[in-house]
Amino acid sequence: MPDSSSINDSRIGVQQGEPLRSCLSSTNLDDTIRTTLSLSLTVGDKKRLKSMAMNRGMTIAALVHEWIVEFAGEDN
Repeated sequence: MPDSSSINDSRIGVQQGEPLRSCLSSTNLDDTIRTTLSLSLTVGDKKRLKSMAMNRGMTIAALVHEWIVEFAGEDN
């Protein structure tokens, strides 16, 4: 796994050798860029999560995003 201090990812403006944490700010990240998160849940929790999202007329990803904004704020 690459060291986070030397990741080269042009999607978020990270250059080789530039510390990743210095590049991760709300001004550098585009909210339209998506990434995949692998998450291990019990079957019951997955069903509950899917049901919660469906009852709100949104995807699981949108529901998780809503929680992140609620608990971490827009700037984090």
